Amino acid sequence: MKNRFLLATFLMAVFMFAGCSKKNSTDETKAAVPAAVVKGVLTETVKTASVPETMEVVGTVRARTSAVVSARISGVVSLLKVREGDRVKKGQLLAQLDAQENQAHAAGAAAGVEEAGRGLDEALSRKRLSDATFERYQNLFKEQAITRQEFDVKQTERDLASQAVARAEARLQQAREGSRAASAIAGYTRIVAPLSGIITSRQADLGATVFPAQPLMTIEDEGSYQLELSVPESIALSVKPGTAVHVTLDAVNTSFKAKIAETVPSTDPASRTFIAKILLDQKGLKSGMFGRCPEPGNQCQRHAGTKEGHCRSGCSDIDLDR
Repeated sequence: MKNRFLLATFLMAVFMFAGCSKKNSTDETKAAVPAAVVKGVLTETVKTASVPETMEVVGTVRARTSAVVSARISGVVSLLKVREGDRVKKGQLLAQLDAQENQAHAAGAAAGVEEAGRGLDEALSRKRLSDATFERYQNLFKEQAITRQEFDVKQTERDLASQAVARAEARLQQAREGSRAASAIAGYTRIVAPLSGIITSRQADLGATVFPAQPLMTIEDEGSYQLELSVPESIALSVKPGTAVHVTLDAVNTSFKAKIAETVPSTDPASRTFIAKILLDQKGLKSGMFGRCPEPGNQCQRHAGTKEGHCRSGCSDIDLDR
């Protein structure tokens, strides 16, 4: 038992001596190696700065002035003189509808005007006769050749004739207004261009039956276009008329600086965006083209670096050559 205890004590002493020797050897080795010097390296100090966002908003080129030509009465398209791509002038005939009922009503209203005019002529003739008769009876009454009753009858007939003329004039005016309305409705069979421009779409064909408010074609003014951007509502406070933007139109391979001309004061609840309009005067534009630009006025905080000639590595200062 005593021998075992002595053996264990001896082994512990040997291990302790070996560990201390290894530690001293490592310390001596570290002390002998010189510190490394790094040269030819530039460092940057990281700072916070405001830089523009790189996200883009997209939009669509649309005509500033456009019109959807619709039918105002029911009828059958009997004449169609334009197609997509045709250029038209204001007042030019585009199509003709066959609506015989409306034309018949216009003819009937014109005949009513003629009848009312003849009724007025008849009333005026009766009034002239009643006036002449009244004057004769008035002279006879002054000479006491007729009774008071006979005089009153002729006076009443004169007054009734005057009222008949007034009624005839009113009927004539009514007939004229009715004829004017019927003629206007009959004129709706002629579809004319409300403005000068180009036909961009046509929804009706020859022989088709159309109804009131049914679109027939669309006309756009070629001389004025605008880019309608869908802007996120999160930057609504920084986007207003006059805000500078950089626009890119890939279809015509052009980029340019512009300003927002108008913003729509409502937000789409589905996309959470609102419309900002930019006026365009470039050549070769067409409605429906794609346009894009960086988010106007949007900036965020980023980390930017500045060059320095000194850095600190670990626990030692290292001089760097610039």
